[in-house]
Amino acid sequence: MISNSIKISVIILLVLILPIKSHGQDTDKQETVKKTLLTIFELCEQNKCDQLAPYIVYRGKDSKRKWKDTCNSKNKEELERVQNICHRIQEFQKYDDYEFSEFITQEESEGKWYVWKLTFNTKETPKIFYFAFLNINGSYAIGDIDG
Repeated sequence: MISNSIKISVIILLVLILPIKSHGQDTDKQETVKKTLLTIFELCEQNKCDQLAPYIVYRGKDSKRKWKDTCNSKNKEELERVQNICHRIQEFQKYDDYEFSEFITQEESEGKWYVWKLTFNTKETPKIFYFAFLNINGSYAIGDIDG
């Protein structure tokens, strides 16, 4: 039989350790999504749309793939979507600089969204954009840009 004091000690230990582990996992995801977004920015800057496709969530007509797969650069319609996103991101890159302001996670019907809020510093007023990612087959892919 395990004594009550040992049971209480184990419970206290779990209460103290679990939040730390959870916070560490969130920090890891935050950094991974940030690195993915920086890779996307680099690919857009170099206009490498074919290499950008695996970083973009598929949102086409195929319901089996929608929100569950990434774009295929060999498919004309999917490549056009990738090119549109690339051009949109290139517009952001014209601003002087930006900062990663906030990391948000949110459950939606498509799955768990990992969102970076970026503040782009312009000569006028700062512009805020949200880059939303889904985990697709173990990698993060951008599914939406709001701003």
